[in-house]
Formats: sequence, C-alpha cells, structure tokens
Amino acid sequence: FIQESGNELDDLLFCDFSNSNKITKIGGYQSSSVYSTNAEENKYPHAEIKDENYSWFQDSYNKNRYPISIMRIADYTQLIDAYQELDGYEYISSVYLVSNDFFIGFNTIQKKVNIYNIKTPQTVKKSNLTKEQTALIDGFINERFSYIKTAIDSAALAEVFDAKFYKITQKVLDNWGSSSSKYMASEFKGIFGVVENTSDLTPLVKKKFKLKSNENALLFEKALDALYPLNVFDEKKKEHFKQDGKWYFVRGESFDVKEAICVEIDSENNITKINKKKDIKYRTLNNEYRM
Repeated sequence: FIQESGNELDDLLFCDFSNSNKITKIGGYQSSSVYSTNAEENKYPHAEIKDENYSWFQDSYNKNRYPISIMRIADYTQLIDAYQELDGYEYISSVYLVSNDFFIGFNTIQKKVNIYNIKTPQTVKKSNLTKEQTALIDGFINERFSYIKTAIDSAALAEVFDAKFYKITQKVLDNWGSSSSKYMASEFKGIFGVVENTSDLTPLVKKKFKLKSNENALLFEKALDALYPLNVFDEKKKEHFKQDGKWYFVRGESFDVKEAICVEIDSENNITKINKKKDIKYRTLNNEYRM
C-alpha cells in the first residue's frame, strides 16, 4: 500500500494478512514520471526498499508493474491451478503475482480486489472476527435497522401459489436521520426470499394450478392484484388475453404501449415462465394486439 506523504517518495507499506493485518513501512515509492532531454532529470515510478526482509518486493514489482491478463496465466502452472479453484474465478479479469505465493485478482464486474494465497488457496471466505466482535457488530446493526412485516392475505394467492407473501418495510436510523425502503418477500418450504421481479414467482406456482380457461386467468389476475396493487388509472386498463400460446395480463398503459405480465405455459397448461413485457401495442383497426 502507498500512503501519500507530500515528499518526493511516498511511504510504502506492507500489510501481513496472516499476522492480524500488521502494517509495516518497508520503504518509499516514487510514483511520478518525468521525461526530459536531460537524462539526469528523467524519473520513472520505482520503489526504494529499506528493510532487507522485504527485498523480494523489488523483483515482484518489476514482474507485476502491469497486471497479467487471464489469457497469459497459463504460463504459471501453480497460479492457474489455484485460480480455477476459486469461487467466482470467471469474474476476475487480471492478476498480479506477488512473491510466487500470492496473487491479487481484479474483479472488474463486481468492482472488487481479491487477494489469494496460491499455495493454500481458500475458496470460502472466513471471518477473522472474534465472537465478542461479532456480537458488537450485531448489536450495532440491530439498533439501527428495524423491519415491519405484513402478510399479504388473498384467497386468490392461496389458490395459485404454494408460497406465503409479505410486505417488508426496512427502516434505517443513522446520524443524519432515518430512511425506509419497501420490498416483497416470500416464504416457500420454510425458506424466505426476496421477490425482486415477476420471474421469481414461477417456481412458487402450485403444480396443480393450470392456466387453461378464462376462469383460471381471472383467478391468476386477482393473485397479481394482491401482489402488485394497481392505482385507479391502471385499474381501468387492466385486462387479460391469450395469444400465440401465451397469456398476457395488462397492468398499465403509457402512450398506447401496454405493460403486461407474460405467462408462458406448456402443452398441459402448466405455467413454465412468468415475465414482464412492456411492448404490447394495441391495433385499433381490427381490435387485435401486436407484439
């Protein structure tokens, strides 16, 4: 790690993760570049190591000044073996090899930097907190976070889905005041989960429920009303129809474009997929919909 000091050389620090994250100053680092016609004025980024116990850093830095592309790590047998054992390794785009013992992986998608031991890779993240520290953190969180759970009761829901549904309000108290957010959760076979989108509903449908007739569709629509209540304007636009082997449940309209939930079924009229679809346009001439 580099700590800016305002001097010509910034402080260069080493963090020993195997020794309670102990920080040791091992030298300095010159990060700026100067290119001049006078050779004596040229400057290039470099490290100056004062502690001989960390002399390995120079060699490691020279090898890893720029990250190694994942396409090139096949040259490092030890590294590639460790890399493939890691959980989520496919998201790591580039690596640094450090002292032939560790490598630093850059996860550009999740915006994380991960450090791994090559010789004894840990594929599961372990906590370095004591029980007392964990208890303190839990207490801190419990004082600031509270949840209000309200069951969503509906006869239609009980007919269509095997799960129970809840409206969750999360309240957060901090130094600047309080805030709240709302979401929906489901309880299915003793497991709670957040319902983030309509596709999450698919595995929760009762196996015996079939979307075959208009009567079934009306029951499914009432279940949707319980989960996703409509305002007065959208309530007037609500309708359902079957087209090309799929059911569409219109939930709103904007500029002649209807927003609907599309439900796919199999040959036995079992629901196989629930998705949200927005591009349903109404063709007024012959009273048909086009996708």
